Amino acid sequence: RVWAEVGTVGPDVPTAVQRVLDGGDAVQDLSQEYFVLLGASSEMGPLECLLNIGANVIAVDLPNRPKIWQAMIDLAEASAGTLTIPLRDTVSTADPAAVAAAAGCDLLTETPEIAKWLEGVHPGYPLCVGSYTYLDSDKFARIAVAGDVIAAYLVDKRPGTTLAFLLSAADTFVVPESAVAMAKARMGKLWHSAVNTASLGKFLAPNQHLEVRSEAGERYYLCDGYATVQGPNYALAKRIQQWRAMVARSAGVRTSINIAPATFTMSVEHNNVTFAISRAVSTFEPIEVFDKWTTKSIMTLMLLHDLKHPEAAGNPEVPLATPLELMAATAVDCGVWRAGVRLGTTGEVSVMIYTLNRVLQKLGLPTPLAERPPSVPLAKL
Repeated sequence: RVWAEVGTVGPDVPTAVQRVLDGGDAVQDLSQEYFVLLGASSEMGPLECLLNIGANVIAVDLPNRPKIWQAMIDLAEASAGTLTIPLRDTVSTADPAAVAAAAGCDLLTETPEIAKWLEGVHPGYPLCVGSYTYLDSDKFARIAVAGDVIAAYLVDKRPGTTLAFLLSAADTFVVPESAVAMAKARMGKLWHSAVNTASLGKFLAPNQHLEVRSEAGERYYLCDGYATVQGPNYALAKRIQQWRAMVARSAGVRTSINIAPATFTMSVEHNNVTFAISRAVSTFEPIEVFDKWTTKSIMTLMLLHDLKHPEAAGNPEVPLATPLELMAATAVDCGVWRAGVRLGTTGEVSVMIYTLNRVLQKLGLPTPLAERPPSVPLAKL
């Protein structure tokens, strides 16, 4: 609730969390629910959380990675849930090492085979197909297309199939008017304006939301959160997922598509630029970068809310003023929408702040940034 009050998350996020916690078995019982996780080992995916609360997970991930598959098998064996995995060879299930070695499939090269396998797995039960894949460069757009093909195929072939996606706040979205008001209240800080003027408008640009009007005269506001460091392939891949979510919901398919916060993942930690940005971007309130386990837990709660609660925006029977509101509901945007400066103009300044912080640390002087404690998997459902 504190995050919602300061604008780090949307005001409806605490409501969604409370609905899940108060929902009892109608929301929390996942013993008859089957979740297909495309990119099951993704750091941002819900694998651990779903298994811990007793869901049935069908894992789709790359072959020839026995250590990763063994880790997923170990998670399942220690949980209340079940794990179904594709095997490339016939092996004895009594030999875990052989199972892990034979597990996996390639979404890029085996798309039709995967779709056909999922069509027949666990017949009689509805599937939720979640897309959690990520690859560098153009492969991300290609694997997004593969996931889209599989999602569309299963929606057609298995009635009752639902869809799930995670988005990044580093994109452009329709946002509520309350977010616009909060961002305006944070604009005009003296040092922000000085940096913006000195950089000829390149850095720390005001987070001005574009107002557009529909043919009927309704006002909508667009927040430009694009971060150029992510590149055009990332933007295209996420746009494909948004298109699929809106098309599916309009056809009566229950759909969960939530904006996840910036998170301390391995890909962030292992890149010098994103590492520096992640440590310093919280200078621009209310932006916060989340711990991985916090993100996984919150986004799993949002997933359950979307799929199980009757008032969730993912329910096709809930009226929306525009299909784009589907992405705005329960957005954990980490403060991007309500900050006083536009996210895409904060990167270079964040790197400079982080560098200054390191220099001051070495000199034994007070620093502007707090040290981040190590990530510990405490925030489990």
